[in-house]
Amino acid sequence: MARRANQLEGCIRKALSMARCATSYGALRTFI
Repeated sequence: MARRANQLEGCIRKALSMARCATSYGALRTFI
């Protein structure tokens, strides 16, 4: 159970970082 929770946390963290990258990339595109 703990392992699954840890895996899920890693997945969420990866998704969050990807979303942050996408938003920053979108902001960059709008500025350029």
